[in-house]
Amino acid sequence: MSKLHQKKIIHISLLFIFFTINPLNLFSKDAADQDEVSTPAQQEPPEYILNMAFHYYNDYDYDKAIVYFEKYLKVAGEEEVSLTHLGKIYLNLKNNEKALSYFQRADKLHPKNIDTLTSIAEIYLTNKDDNSAIKILESIEDLDPVNERALFTLAEIYNIKKDKRKSMVYYKKLSMATLKNSANIRLLNKSYTNIAHYYYDIQDYEKALEYYEKIIEISPEDFNSAYVYAELLKVNGKFGKSSEVMIQLLKKDPGNIEVLESLIESLFIINDYQTRAFLKTYKDNKQKINSLYSGIDQLFSGDLNSANANFNHVLKKNPNRISAHIGLLNSIPKENLEERKKEAYTIAILAQKIRSYDLAAFFMDQVFQILDQEKKETNFQNKLEHSDKAIPLNHDEEKLLNEYIDSYYTHAISMENLNYSKQALAYYVQCLHLINDQLAILEKQYKPEEYLHFESKLFKSENTELNRDKEKTLYKIKSLREKKYEALLNYNWLANKLKKDTDKSLIENIEINDQDPRAYFINGLITYENAKDDLKQYEKAKDSLLNSVSLYEKNSEKKIAPPNYYFYLGIAYDKLNDFNQMEVLLKKAIELDPYNPVYLNYLGYMYSLKNINLESAYEYIKRGLEDDPENDAYLDTLGWIYYKMNKFEEALGQLLVARTLSEKKGRKDPVIDFHIAETYYKTNNTNQAIRFYKLSLEHYEHSSEPLDKKYIESQVKTLSSPAVK
Repeated sequence: MSKLHQKKIIHISLLFIFFTINPLNLFSKDAADQDEVSTPAQQEPPEYILNMAFHYYNDYDYDKAIVYFEKYLKVAGEEEVSLTHLGKIYLNLKNNEKALSYFQRADKLHPKNIDTLTSIAEIYLTNKDDNSAIKILESIEDLDPVNERALFTLAEIYNIKKDKRKSMVYYKKLSMATLKNSANIRLLNKSYTNIAHYYYDIQDYEKALEYYEKIIEISPEDFNSAYVYAELLKVNGKFGKSSEVMIQLLKKDPGNIEVLESLIESLFIINDYQTRAFLKTYKDNKQKINSLYSGIDQLFSGDLNSANANFNHVLKKNPNRISAHIGLLNSIPKENLEERKKEAYTIAILAQKIRSYDLAAFFMDQVFQILDQEKKETNFQNKLEHSDKAIPLNHDEEKLLNEYIDSYYTHAISMENLNYSKQALAYYVQCLHLINDQLAILEKQYKPEEYLHFESKLFKSENTELNRDKEKTLYKIKSLREKKYEALLNYNWLANKLKKDTDKSLIENIEINDQDPRAYFINGLITYENAKDDLKQYEKAKDSLLNSVSLYEKNSEKKIAPPNYYFYLGIAYDKLNDFNQMEVLLKKAIELDPYNPVYLNYLGYMYSLKNINLESAYEYIKRGLEDDPENDAYLDTLGWIYYKMNKFEEALGQLLVARTLSEKKGRKDPVIDFHIAETYYKTNNTNQAIRFYKLSLEHYEHSSEPLDKKYIESQVKTLSSPAVK
């Protein structure tokens, strides 16, 4: 996929690569075309002086324009229009130092004028003062979150500075702004391509695919982009869709070898009848074909031994190549059940790794067919059904049972990810039944104290034949208990989603392994989710989560728990109104996972609600938006933080974008409307405040957090009174 990494020489004409600025001609050019007037300056009216200044400015007679603009400043005092035009004149004259001084004077008069700020940023960039430019451009973004010019320039600056993450963040913001404003296809394409490259480089192929889909939407005729898109589909396990795209590309370029090779491999993986036809075209267009395609060709012609050798050759170089494993499976004689079963299971596991769960399920069906055939030839099922007789399984029966356990567990994972939740639960139950049956047989012969003795150094030093036999059996018990534990955790989590009764199995989680933090963590999450504002249940959830963190910190090598353990314990404390503990734990989670938008938004919003640490809250939310700039909840939080900082213009910009995104997603959150209403109220925009207070009441029951209904109704009543109007 070398095309994904083709280097492009980027030359920035700074702020104006995609954008042009037209001079602002505020005054007519109908002023008399004459030389400087001889009348003394004090006798010239200010209006006349300013008119002459613009006359010379529009005629590009900058020397005389400067004289008149300076005259006007002397008689009228500091005035924004004259200052900005003097700045533009000196900018055109390449005198950046003078230009900057005039723009800065204008900025002091009106610090939120985006045109003035843009000019200042341009000068900083020309002077190679990137840091000052970034500061100015970010202030423009605060005032206008969808300012394409500022966002594009920030993206390009960070790209040149090799800060790929920051560059990606601004390209994301730019793509949103472009869709809202200009819909410039070139700009969108550049944004999506840079974002996709970033995710590809960090091996987040799912995200890379997401942005290439956007590229294809706006540039469906771009051959190279379509090819990369099809390759990413393969990497993400979407072989059928990849084939469709490649077939369309072949219609444009029938002899393209790279496209043919990729297409044949995808079609072969999904067992599509078209594989043979495209393989023939490929052979006709290429003199020497590699081992994979030779193997496929030999497989179709019935030369299984040669095909087998070629597929094995491919797997020596790349053990994870699914197409070669499928070829190998099909080249193994049907009577060799053991090898076929092994290959089919391997394919299922590899398919799960690339999230191709339908493919994994297909090959697990083949595994089950072989297992069922082997089961008929053994008596192990009968022994399991009579476990009270404590009849040990022989080696082959035990091997078969363990393969069933692993297969049920693996297939349950595929079913769960394919959203066949009930089927997944059924396979977890089957897995647990077999584990329990085997444990019943093995544990019949041993007492609990013997199991503990097995764990001790003393047992290992007693090297007798009896102890060696016991050791083998007790190892089996330990292995089965670990498998049971894993299956129970997954079962409980899924059962809770389906609102199944999990109380008994939650207790069993702890009984199986009371030193594993995962059991307490899963139990805590499930208890928290089902608490429904019951403080006793939140207390119970907190205790479980606290145990999970304590065990992790005690037993792990780094003496630290994963960040999500601290986060969920923190929000449990929040439900119990312990803000200080919540803050400590959320900070810990952020320290361990500094770009997690959920953690950053949660703590930032808590600060905004309490009106404390607003600068920290602002930094948290800005960082949280880097990965998810279209998240309406996070934008609402940022807007509310601006509100608490008394930056109402900036607050309104973010809140209105949040509302637009929320509506696009089919949601109407009254909290956003309430925040907008409060902001309009602070800026004395009474009509808009009333409008949004009323909107917040319309969908009050769907509010993402509690709102004070009486306060909102009171505001509407007060603001609607004739006295206020």
